[in-house]
Amino acid sequence: MEGLVFTSDCTWDAHVARARECGFGALAMWRGVLRNNLLTLGTKLTVISACIKTPITYGMEVWAPRTTACAKALEVPLRRALRAALGVPGGEARAL
Repeated sequence: MEGLVFTSDCTWDAHVARARECGFGALAMWRGVLRNNLLTLGTKLTVISACIKTPITYGMEVWAPRTTACAKALEVPLRRALRAALGVPGGEARAL
């Protein structure tokens, strides 16, 4: 990620979309590590926090998701990373 995205209409929608894309890009790069059964869950959580969460939350000191929908959109790559780390198959994790 190269910084914050500013638009002429003064909304953060473009930046939220870019942050989400960066999160998915990081997930694609680190998915193999997250699926590695030889690594501990703590190691996988460190990878998620340092390598996937960081590009999503970059610059959040000056911007914040305006709506719940924006916040949920940013959570999708993190949820998928956690599913990969835990070995949960695709789809939403369900309560037993």
